[in-house]
Order: sequence, then C-alpha cells, then structure tokens
Amino acid sequence: MRIVPLATISPKPRDSAGDGASAGEKSFMPANETSHTDSSTLVGAVLQALTERIEGSLEGNESEYPPARRLLSMLAAEPLRPAPEAPRQLPVVRFWDTALDTLLRGDGAELARLLQLLTPRLHWFQGEHYTAATMGTVFMDNYALAELVGPRGLCRSPNLALGILLLGPETYYPPHRHPAEEGLYLLSGRGTWHLDRGATISLPPGGVVHIPAGSAHAFWSFDAPMAALYFCSGEVSDIGRLWTPAASAAQGP
Repeated sequence: MRIVPLATISPKPRDSAGDGASAGEKSFMPANETSHTDSSTLVGAVLQALTERIEGSLEGNESEYPPARRLLSMLAAEPLRPAPEAPRQLPVVRFWDTALDTLLRGDGAELARLLQLLTPRLHWFQGEHYTAATMGTVFMDNYALAELVGPRGLCRSPNLALGILLLGPETYYPPHRHPAEEGLYLLSGRGTWHLDRGATISLPPGGVVHIPAGSAHAFWSFDAPMAALYFCSGEVSDIGRLWTPAASAAQGP
C-alpha cells in the first residue's frame, strides 16, 4: 500500500470574519462553540475537517487511492448517536497537549481547535489483548486510543469507527492485525510504518495510509509524539492482536 503525502490545500475563504480564523482558512467550527457544545456536533465537525484535508491530499490520486474516500463517505452517512461521556486518561496522554500544539502551529489549526474542545470528554483506552506482560510497560505507558465514533465512542456505532491513536516519542507499535479495514491520517509527529512484510515507509504529518482488513501493520514514532486519526469499517470492536509474539515492544522493526 502506498502513502499519499498531504498536498498544499487552498480552501475557500471563510464567510465570516473576526472569529479567530486565519485568512483563507475554511471553518468547520460550530457557531458559538463552547465546552458545552454537543459531542455529536463537534465530532461531525472533526469528520468534515478531516475529509477536507484528505480530499486535498488525494487530489490527482483519486483513481489510485479510493479506499480512504469510501471509508469517510460511510462515516459521513452514519447518524451520530451521542453516548454518555466517561472521560478517562492513561499515561501517554501526557503527550497529547504537545501533539495538539504542533498541529495548532501548523496548517491543521481547525482540527486542533476541535480536538481541544473534545479533549475533556475523551475516554482513552488500550486494546484488550495488549498487556504489560505481552507488550512491556514502556509500550503500555506510551500508547492509547480514544474513539470519537465507535462501540466505545462519544458517538456510538457498531460497525464504523473514527478515533485517535497516540504514541509517545520513539515508540514501536509492533505488527498487529484486526478484522476491520482502516484508514489513517497523521496529525502530528513523524515516523515510519510497514504493511505485512513490505518495505518500511516514511509517515510524515498529513500522510494518509490504507490498511486492508486483516493485514498486519506496524508503526514507529520518531523523537516527537505521534498522533493520528484513524477511520475503520467492519468488526471495529476488535482493536487488534499481535501478528507474531513480541519479545519486547521496545525493540525496533
């Protein structure tokens, strides 16, 4: 599978002014947004902003990279059903503000602001098959997920998911596989990834990858936290299992 780097996007100017947006920046922020804005409204805005950025990155590659567009279209058609909020933090969340600050300083300010509003509501969790015994304590302290849409999400869906992957700096997420098809958009940080036994590929900010259902894949973050938005279809309740037993999650690829 190939990676599509984010192209330069020149969105339409905002219709309104004086709301804190930079010139030429398209806004998906709900009107009069506050920390009390309904989660489904904010999640819908995240999905819109993500789709806009990925559409820009895929411009000129439509015939080569249809899966990301298809997955996002499925999510866009899904009714957003708010669920009771149950915020939860895990050790790796210590890097979340850094990841958002990096995104905010770059060309992803709109997504950063939306995610900041959602941050106090996020329920961070880890795959049920990942434990300190199988993955090592270093990995468990540097890895977590948070669903915006999905079985555990702020908005519930049994077969679709939209969520956040957060890895600490210099963290190797060893080969794992899950039954759901997945797309992933890197928000901040840099690293590499590989699919099955394929070549290791650079993963820059704004990079988009597609992972077919059941395919083994792995990630490695560099010297900064890696934050990504993932979007999946299928058996999304199964977060994944190691592809082969890992002696230590601290080992590199």
